[in-house]
Amino acid sequence: MKVDAEANPHLAKSNAISSYPTVKWFPSGITNGQIYEGGRAASELVNFVNLKAGTQRTVGGLLNAHAGRVAQLDELLVGFLTKERHARDATTVKVQKLVDQNSANTGWEMADYYCKVVERVQTRGDEYPEKESQRLSRMIESGAVSTDKVRDMIKRRNVLAVWRQ
Repeated sequence: MKVDAEANPHLAKSNAISSYPTVKWFPSGITNGQIYEGGRAASELVNFVNLKAGTQRTVGGLLNAHAGRVAQLDELLVGFLTKERHARDATTVKVQKLVDQNSANTGWEMADYYCKVVERVQTRGDEYPEKESQRLSRMIESGAVSTDKVRDMIKRRNVLAVWRQ
């Protein structure tokens, strides 16, 4: 919410605002917000909001490179393409077990996609993640896709990036 403190001095006083501009963060249910003391660059403010709100946005409002990623799955899958068949099979079992245990948890919304990519690598070949990432990038850049679809495609592309590591 934007408030003109000069036009609303009672709000400025009740929120301990003495200089302008002052940015305060008010989490849900909290009436005395936290003063933002970070830098004034847009990227610094966006990073602050991402941290406080649990979002993953860029300055332009798109999703950042972390959106859709699950750190525990990323750790298991780094180097997957360089592993021998038996090691891939063991990793696949670990991934599926983690997904089964956590897929309903917050932050695990893309977990099933990780499993899908593992399966596609095994059936279509090691080049699948790169080809799919390129395909998604072309669709995103075409401008012919709805905003909701773009968000989903960015998350998928982010997940595919783990195979490049």
